[in-house]
Amino acid sequence: MIPAPGSFRDPQGQVVEYDQRIFRAINAPLAPFPTTWNSDGPLAEFFSAGTLWPAKPLTRDEVPPALAVKLPQAVGFLEHPRVDPISFPFEWPFALLKRAALLHLEFHRALLARGLTLSDGSAYNVQMVGGRPVFIDALAIVPYVEGQPWAGYAQFCESFLNPLLLAARGCESWQEMYRGRMRGISTRETARQLGWWGALRAGAFMHVYLSAQVEARSAVARASAEHPPRPPKFSKAGLDLMIASLHRTIRKLEPPRAAGVHWGEYEGQNSYAAQERELKHRLVKEFVGRNQPRCLLDIGCNAGEYAEVALEAGALSAVGFERDGPAIHRAAERASRLPRPFLPLQIDIQNPSPAIGWANAERLALRDRLHCDALLCLALIHHLSLADGVPLERVVPELVSWAPRGLIEFVPREDPMARRVAGPVERLTHPYDFSRFISVLESVATVENQTRISADGRVLVEFHRK
Repeated sequence: MIPAPGSFRDPQGQVVEYDQRIFRAINAPLAPFPTTWNSDGPLAEFFSAGTLWPAKPLTRDEVPPALAVKLPQAVGFLEHPRVDPISFPFEWPFALLKRAALLHLEFHRALLARGLTLSDGSAYNVQMVGGRPVFIDALAIVPYVEGQPWAGYAQFCESFLNPLLLAARGCESWQEMYRGRMRGISTRETARQLGWWGALRAGAFMHVYLSAQVEARSAVARASAEHPPRPPKFSKAGLDLMIASLHRTIRKLEPPRAAGVHWGEYEGQNSYAAQERELKHRLVKEFVGRNQPRCLLDIGCNAGEYAEVALEAGALSAVGFERDGPAIHRAAERASRLPRPFLPLQIDIQNPSPAIGWANAERLALRDRLHCDALLCLALIHHLSLADGVPLERVVPELVSWAPRGLIEFVPREDPMARRVAGPVERLTHPYDFSRFISVLESVATVENQTRISADGRVLVEFHRK
């Protein structure tokens, strides 16, 4: 039995893996078990619509006996399909975090109409299946109690609203702030950055500025009063209005328009001729056709053009890493219309998500959550080596370590894009040429094919890791 690292905080139950199956043990259900989870229960329509991740109720007698013995306190179990890969909210680009927030709110309003509510508001209750959000925390669904406020309101604001507000305002470090604090970005910090006028313009004056004032006064009252103040009561209609207000605010938010040319426009502004681009497409299709990857990782995916090519050629799913905001925003838009799962993550390969949380194990590192069997790394290594100063001796082994086989594009120093990112000729850089690249690659992998794809000397190299 392997407990899920991030589920130990929930007193109602925990997620475990047993014999490669995913179970959620239920300790003390607040909703009737198994009625709530039956195929004809109140949640059936959410399962069929893809809003709620599938959950099959099982009695103690229906799970493997050894599992029931290991969890004697469980009154029942839910079995779930595996979510693969697991991603975290601070890795999602603006568009995906916004989709997840809207799904969370729409799902909550629909639950209220059925006499249910959500016990918390964490963004970690949502996962991405490709570019589509789905609610995964079955035990967060509880019966609604008249007059009871939403305990997860502040948590929702910290993990959804506040990051989106700062991102829409143009704060480029919102993801680093989010990653540095597991609950999300505090309302006080958001109010400080937006100010009362910024919060008012964003339609979030009540949710940010006033909430920060109330939070500060409540903290003083709790510290000084012998009996802490009771939380205010909310009617169901009042709670629904508050959730609707959050939905309106978030729905209107958009990422800021970036000035100048960004990599998001790279598909239409690069140094490839039409024939060279067609050749590159063909080589990617042939690579995917030969290997039929279950999961393909596109490091430096830009707006997702080649991830889409790979999916059309037969890859079952794709994950993209891209650090540029406008580019990954376009990739997220692309993901929403693709028939196969494409998950674009705003990740800088030089600083991928580490393990964080309790004992540095509550949220696993990205490398430990992502297991892909094929790699695309196209037009990236010159950025890493010439622009960011990482030697080829470190760039190549790191890239190869992410998947057992793949395609890497070498861009020579003379290429117009390489000259553009390298800066002035007098700038010191590490040795960078094709022969050195091949030598380093051959130290960790077998080179299977080399194809020159541009007049300037770009080469697409296929490898199989040793």
